[in-house]
Amino acid sequence: LIERVMARIMYYYENYEHAIGLLHQSEEHYREAGLEKSAAVNQKFLASFYAELGSFDEATKKIKEAETTLKKYDDNEELYYLYIVGIKTYLNLQRTDSAQYYAKLAMETADFTHDQQKQASIYNYLGTIESLQENYLMAIRSFEKVIRIDDNFFGSERQKSIALIGLASVYNKLNRYEEAKKYAMQAI
Repeated sequence: LIERVMARIMYYYENYEHAIGLLHQSEEHYREAGLEKSAAVNQKFLASFYAELGSFDEATKKIKEAETTLKKYDDNEELYYLYIVGIKTYLNLQRTDSAQYYAKLAMETADFTHDQQKQASIYNYLGTIESLQENYLMAIRSFEKVIRIDDNFFGSERQKSIALIGLASVYNKLNRYEEAKKYAMQAI
């Protein structure tokens, strides 16, 4: 666990090689101890790191490996977060159908409707997917759902800023510049 925590800290400080090495080492130690599910959590973090660094083949491989194990243990919380990594990975690849598939899995896996943080996150991703697919009305609806969520969750300002930027972008694409400007100013 300490190796995993250190890896996350190293990643935060952009020491990527060390972070990935620590996660692999931690994963190996979990496997030696018979803690297969903990090793899968490390694979989830590795998938996220790889996706953010542009190693998409490695990211998708880790997503599949982690999913198999987490399903075996019926860990819906970790599966939800793994599917969020899947959304981000496929958005980075501009593969919106795959991102949408993972969004659907995330929504089916965890009861996000009672968790405002999860709700904001998933609706922002759905808005982004819909915008990329040029389904602008659906994108607007998703981003507006984030705006209507109460502010009493960790990261609410960040999530609402993401939604406001998404709305500004969509309205800009629709040549509705005054509305785009309004939402951009709110985001600032």
